[in-house]
Amino acid sequence: MAYITDTLPFVNQLCVLILIGLLTAAAVWDAATFTIPNWISLILVALFIPYMLSMANPTWGDLGWRLLVATIIFGVGFGMFAVNVMGGGDVKLMTAVALFVGANAIGDFVLAMALGGGALCIGALLLRPIRRAMHLPVPSIRKTKVPYGLAICAGGYAVALKQVDLSTFFSVGVL
Repeated sequence: MAYITDTLPFVNQLCVLILIGLLTAAAVWDAATFTIPNWISLILVALFIPYMLSMANPTWGDLGWRLLVATIIFGVGFGMFAVNVMGGGDVKLMTAVALFVGANAIGDFVLAMALGGGALCIGALLLRPIRRAMHLPVPSIRKTKVPYGLAICAGGYAVALKQVDLSTFFSVGVL
């Protein structure tokens, strides 16, 4: 007879895989439209509940740290939004992903996000001469848009992919 505790690792891993899928959707959407739909961030926040409940030995302290990290990320992001450096969708996505990151992996998340953002900015600068050569309009450097959701997703991948354990699906007979 299977107990609910036997399925918790399965639920946890399923939440991580859904997180990865939603990050991919956000990255594609942002790359195509320079926007991130609110529904992606809302689903991520809702997904955090089963994710947290399915963790091995979840504690109130761990929940508190995750909420604190997300609050700090939101505060920094809101400040960047207020000075028109970052879009609102980016801030919402970054905050939602921070719930899954927690205090232990925040460094990995921020580092991967910063490296991804730097690569995006370098890519945007390298495209300027190509656009000029093709006689396409070249916006000023200050007005050059960068789909920063891709960098946020890179940070999310850096943390989420470390949590993937497909053997969980084999142990409950799914694969």
